[in-house]
Amino acid sequence: MYPQYLAFSSHNHPLHTANAMSVQLSPPSQLTFSPSGSLAQNPIVPLSIRNVSGSPIAFKIKTTAPLAFTVRPSLGLVDKGKSVEVWIRRRVQDAGVESATCQEKIMVQTVALDKVEGERIGDAEEEAAVASKVANFWESVNEDRIIQHKLHCVSPASTATVELSPPTLLTFPRPLSASPTIPLTIRNTCQASTPIAFKIKTTASKTYTVRPNYGIIHPGKSIQVSIRRLVRSSDTEPAAAEACKDKFMVQVVVLSEDEADRMAMASGQDEMAGKLSEFWQSVGKDRIVEYKLRCAYGPLQDVSLGERLTLWFGRMCGATKKPSKAKKSGLGKDGYYKHVPQS
Repeated sequence: MYPQYLAFSSHNHPLHTANAMSVQLSPPSQLTFSPSGSLAQNPIVPLSIRNVSGSPIAFKIKTTAPLAFTVRPSLGLVDKGKSVEVWIRRRVQDAGVESATCQEKIMVQTVALDKVEGERIGDAEEEAAVASKVANFWESVNEDRIIQHKLHCVSPASTATVELSPPTLLTFPRPLSASPTIPLTIRNTCQASTPIAFKIKTTASKTYTVRPNYGIIHPGKSIQVSIRRLVRSSDTEPAAAEACKDKFMVQVVVLSEDEADRMAMASGQDEMAGKLSEFWQSVGKDRIVEYKLRCAYGPLQDVSLGERLTLWFGRMCGATKKPSKAKKSGLGKDGYYKHVPQS
């Protein structure tokens, strides 16, 4: 009988170029769990492992979430030129996770067998006997021989929870001394029938204000967020070649029906803000889908000739001051500040 649950090892050995093409995986890097029909709560995805090397291959499958998956077979033998199909079921209900989130990973480990090893395992006639010999082989195999193939798990809801406009880059027009404001549109494209909660974070909380910086978006609806770049007395216009290192992150969570009902009971904006604050403090990290955006400056041609001359003269005279580094005390582990001011 095949073991159903496996866990990741702490080892992460690099792929060796000579053995990197020992197997072909289909799909090669991503497993998409699409809920449909009677399997909506426990979708199944096939994974094909084809041996393209000149010797038999032993394989073993591991996962970062052993309670979230069943894998059959989870280990086995693939003769040269042959393939085996593995069935991976995502146990959404048993794992206690939301069907709209899927952030786990699957790892396929393979080892090319020498002639003696191949004959020893291949002599077994019954499937159970082969599985037993392969399991014994994996207990003693040298880790330097193991090739690792990593696959990400996704679901349609987790990959298309929202659409952002602009999608990846926030460009602030010059002159920055005018404290430019740009819009960011967040559209709820999730297949769930409940709203989503969103929150916006940044690596430079003292440089920007965001309105609103968190809220609720109902299915099929959108909201426009205004992001304003503030100006400090020590700021100078960046040079044309100077890159902006600031980043934003939009965090999204699909609400359950109970959570949506609690939000709907809020009698005003203040009560809604309080409920959202409590929600974000307690929500599990495995439910959060993150979208990252970079910041950039507009072309220097947007700045008038007089402003450009002032900028050039200030730099030539050494008047340009480097902005002071922000204190790190407000940074979260992900490098983003926990709160973005609204005004």
